[in-house]
Amino acid sequence: MLIVIGSEEMAKKMFLESLPFGTKRVQVKGYHICKEGRYLFCVCMDDQGRILSRTEGSGTASYADVFIRDIAVITSLTKFD
Repeated sequence: MLIVIGSEEMAKKMFLESLPFGTKRVQVKGYHICKEGRYLFCVCMDDQGRILSRTEGSGTASYADVFIRDIAVITSLTKFD
């Protein structure tokens, strides 16, 4: 199934230069190429397959549907389950 994300929706997503701490699995859903580089559209999971999240103030930020620099994912392949 193809899902196209518009620029307004992309602006709401996190763009990360490295994998979040505790990432053991990554589900790649797509990619984005821009002048800053190539990013993979991913879901980051722990070793149990649960989506990673972190506390931010009184809320929680999820690592579902984030953009991660492609080289960060590639260089971390040996760390995955």
